[in-house]
Amino acid sequence: EQLLDEYAHFIRSGGRLYTITDVEELGAWMKSHLDAHPLFERVGDEELDGGGDEAAKFLPSASEEAQKVKRNEGKTYRSVYRRR
Repeated sequence: EQLLDEYAHFIRSGGRLYTITDVEELGAWMKSHLDAHPLFERVGDEELDGGGDEAAKFLPSASEEAQKVKRNEGKTYRSVYRRR
């Protein structure tokens, strides 16, 4: 929780925090902690996919590791949160 408090301090109200992983358990862990934090709210897939969020679209290919997962037809677990 302390790290999320620090993120909240540096992210302006309305700013976004993006997470992505190819490890299902880690994705669930990050999501559960962010869901429980009072200063972050989850941004739904409908808003991300229809709202023109270029960063969210870029996440699955943003790093060498992400490209490797995609090449190997692996699954990724994305979550995006808005700072309240």
